[in-house]
Amino acid sequence: MKKIILLFFVFPVFVFAQQIKTLDIEKNEEWFGGAVNEAHKMPFKNGYSINLYGDNKGNQTCPLFLSSTGRYIWSEEPFEFTLKDGKIILSKASGEIKIARGGNTLAESFKAVSHQFFPAAGILPDTLLFSKPQYNTWIELVYDQNQGDILKYAHSIIANGFPPGVLMIDDNWANDYGNFKFRKEKFPDAKKMIEELHGMGFKVMVWISPFISPDSEVFRELISKKLLLLDRMSIL
Repeated sequence: MKKIILLFFVFPVFVFAQQIKTLDIEKNEEWFGGAVNEAHKMPFKNGYSINLYGDNKGNQTCPLFLSSTGRYIWSEEPFEFTLKDGKIILSKASGEIKIARGGNTLAESFKAVSHQFFPAAGILPDTLLFSKPQYNTWIELVYDQNQGDILKYAHSIIANGFPPGVLMIDDNWANDYGNFKFRKEKFPDAKKMIEELHGMGFKVMVWISPFISPDSEVFRELISKKLLLLDRMSIL
């Protein structure tokens, strides 16, 4: 007699809270926020819609919308924002949506929501960030970050009469995200490069990412030690 073995697989599924909120747009009220790369569409017009879950429009997003009359819409989780026929429709929310008034202007609205939900730490950054220019190698080199061209860029800054300040070495200086060593083929002597930049009066920053490249030695090591934060989410 043959034995039949049944295998059942259980997958975790996170379901969006099916809350839908609607609010009327006030007279002369205009709305801003959501995604950095949608700035050219602000203030938003009738028919505009954006779902902040899983779509950052190629840059940065935040579940925050601000009104020119002082209102704000905020959530700790993404949601869909739609402007239609004089109303704002908020749907597909995965967390609580908070709507409130923070004043009578756009600036007052932002100050109120930032004070309540993401207040400043009260610690002053290095004053060099304000007193001198900040230079970024992305503008010059994009993904081709390398020791020779970075030093050439820095020397050109000084040669053209600009004061030294903060010089930020941007993305692709390391082999993978999560690896914080300069790539040898692009930076044969990173220590010497930084010393030279310091000697010219620059303070050096490097661009880092909070993510790990999945096909990398660092990722394989961290996943084997269960040191990575994994988040699986399904939209229903």
